[in-house]
Parts: sequence; structure tokens; C-alpha cells
Amino acid sequence: MIDLTMAYDEELEFLSFNTTGTNISVAKTVNASKENQFTHSYILPGPEPFQLFVRIISTMLYQNIADEPLNQDIRVILITLPSQSSNSCSIFLEVVNLADPPIIDSIQNYRVNYFEDSVQSLLLFDNNISISDQDNSFLVQATINITNQPTDIEDALFSPINPDFIVNGNGTRQLNASAISDQLPHEAFLNFVGGVSFRSKDQAPYILREITLFFTEFPTNRGIQSNSIVTSVNIIPVNDQPRIIGEGNFFSA
Repeated sequence: MIDLTMAYDEELEFLSFNTTGTNISVAKTVNASKENQFTHSYILPGPEPFQLFVRIISTMLYQNIADEPLNQDIRVILITLPSQSSNSCSIFLEVVNLADPPIIDSIQNYRVNYFEDSVQSLLLFDNNISISDQDNSFLVQATINITNQPTDIEDALFSPINPDFIVNGNGTRQLNASAISDQLPHEAFLNFVGGVSFRSKDQAPYILREITLFFTEFPTNRGIQSNSIVTSVNIIPVNDQPRIIGEGNFFSA
């Protein structure tokens, strides 16, 4: 018997054997070991000559056709013989993700205006971005932060209410939004960041804010980050007194 452990279901991950020219038909069973992981058992029935089994096992081929190999646990292929006196053989197989990173496409030099003392928050990424990825249509996290906020000014980012996300840092300079499940489609993350807003209490709004966004695919310990994009926020003064900017005494003789 040959067991493949810690695997996906049989449609995405499996072993195959070349039994051409033999009377052996490989029997297979699949049992769930935990959520989204399975043990595949392959039985080569006998009686047949020992060398025939050796030849068939030597043709064993491992295949994984998952487009998004989120499960990268070490697989163990365990080969055992029916005799209690025989030993077993274990093959350890590491699944390596070679996924390309997600790419954020956005309007270059995108800038929005926030009016000083506004009681309404300003949407930052409303319909101005898209995500492309050649081999993965899911993400696990979005990170948004204010990269050049003055230290003594209260700027803040606010997230929309969305039950599909766990949000850390709401009302601060940095938001981290993670899928409440293992991962969510690109569209779900685009809808979420489209509702992220900015608010400031700046009374001397002369510094252009830069809001940086990037996404992460796959879990944190194996995560692959996208490129970063920046939305610039121009804070427009409202009903402020005139301000003279300059140096020197213009009235001296």
C-alpha cells in the first residue's frame, strides 16, 4: 500500500502508476485528515511477482495541478508491504510555490483633494486600481499606510464595515485587512480598499500626504507581496487667515 498524506483532494493532487502490460489495477481511496487536507491510499493487489511490484512502484509519478498551492505542507509518501516483518519506506516531498506576485495597476500620479476640517472622510482608492496575477486569483491581506504624515498631526485611515475581513489599525495611520477565511478573490479586496477613507485634523495643511497600498497573497510566513502604489492627498485650506511665506525684512532701507 502507498499513502500520500497532507495532500489536496484527488482532483488537484495525486499519484499515478504505469501498469501497462500487467494485470494489476491500482485501487484508490481518499480520506480527509483535516480541513482541506486528505490522505490518498493506493493499493496494488496481488499475488504477483515481487519484481513486478518493484517495476510499477518505480514508475510512480506525483502530480499537483493546483493553480494556487496555498497548502505547502510537507507531503509524506509512505510505502508499506503487507508482511508484518517487512519495513516501510518514506519519501518526503516539499511543494514549492513558484507563483508570480500580484500586480496592482493604477492611475499614475493619482491625487485627491481633502478639504480642511471636512466632516466627511475622503475615499482614497475609489475605482482607480485593478489587480492582475497570472497564476492566482486570491489574496490574504491588504496593507494601507500614511507614509509621510507629520508626527504632531492627527491623520487617520478608516475601513468600511465588511464581515469578510478582520481589520487592525482602524482610525490610525496604518490599516491591515485580512480575509476572515484563508483567502478571498481579488474583487473582494478591491471592493474593500475602495471604501477605505482618509481624515485629518491638520490646521496647517501644507504637506502633501502619500497613502501607500500593497496586497499579500498566501499566508504571512510564505506571503508574496504585490508592488506598492501611492495615492497623494492634497489638503486644501478652508477659511484660513492669509499667511505670509518668506524671509527677510521687506521694509528695511
